[in-house]
Amino acid sequence: SRFVWCPILSRIKPTMLKPGAIQSVIVIGAGASGLRCAALLKQKGITVTILEGRDRIGGRLYTNPDGLDIGGHWIHGGGPDDKVEMFAASKISPEQVNPVRQLCDEYGIATRLTDGDSCYIGESEAGAREIMFFDSDGKSIKDDGEAETELWDTYDMVMEKVWALEDEMVAAGKPGGSMSLLDAIEQVTAALETPLTARQKRFLQWHIETEFGGDYAEDAHNLSFFHYDGGKAGEYRVFPGGDRVLEGGYSSLITKMGEPLQQSVQLNKVVSKIDLGGGGGVGVAVSCADGSTHTADVCVCTLPLGVLQRAPAEAGHVAVSPPLPAEKQAALGRARMACLNKLFLVFDTCHW
Repeated sequence: SRFVWCPILSRIKPTMLKPGAIQSVIVIGAGASGLRCAALLKQKGITVTILEGRDRIGGRLYTNPDGLDIGGHWIHGGGPDDKVEMFAASKISPEQVNPVRQLCDEYGIATRLTDGDSCYIGESEAGAREIMFFDSDGKSIKDDGEAETELWDTYDMVMEKVWALEDEMVAAGKPGGSMSLLDAIEQVTAALETPLTARQKRFLQWHIETEFGGDYAEDAHNLSFFHYDGGKAGEYRVFPGGDRVLEGGYSSLITKMGEPLQQSVQLNKVVSKIDLGGGGGVGVAVSCADGSTHTADVCVCTLPLGVLQRAPAEAGHVAVSPPLPAEKQAALGRARMACLNKLFLVFDTCHW
């Protein structure tokens, strides 16, 4: 996993704390991040208290009684699968394997390939499934042969030029901070020697909405051209392998992650205030809505962005004293989460 996160780790300043100075830690949130953080801290012999506002662990990872993953669903870039040549283990080095897949293998949780890219509503990259398309009157849309191939070639050509534009602007030192992905696509298409046909434009628009809308839950005009996929280094896309699901759902992984932490987790602890001064020589004091207060040397906060952005007058607001530095508050104000709704259709019989 270090192979993936090197660009991020290089931007983190070394801590000023001496080894052994931290004896106790409060982790706010028992989602995947909080649980993994707590587990690693305990391995170092540090006393850990996990405060979770819900009545269960897992955060947005939750498999309902019907076996449906209501929140997170796939392992994106799920690692090797020797049943599919393009994802063979011989082609994927161990350090490139998605850490989530590594955890599943470690805990003995079986995973299954769904397709080359689970978020994309196009052709099956891995050949694991075939998607049937129908028009508005329910009539099956058959393969258009050369006409369809020409559309795919047009899309590939446009995106190659878009990526080349990024390389060119980065090399020229022109990061174009406010430039959106759609701005870049429109700049490229406007410069084509042969303008796109109406059909090509419709196909390009459909592809943009399905690929980027499905992957990022956002329209292309709201995605940063230089950072939507991790920038030129493409950290987001570095994990090789097709997208996979967990047999038993993500809750099977959460259960395994939580087993060694059962004595450390306190449920129904809705945090209301984080006192970074602590008082009385204590490093950090965390107060909860039920009136309880918990102290430790340091605190690791894994609260969702939406909670961190709540104003003092809003329910669920978490006060921080002293206030966070201005640059951190500004960063929280600029960031936002997109919404990707998931709809399950359950049929009594398979009629297709």
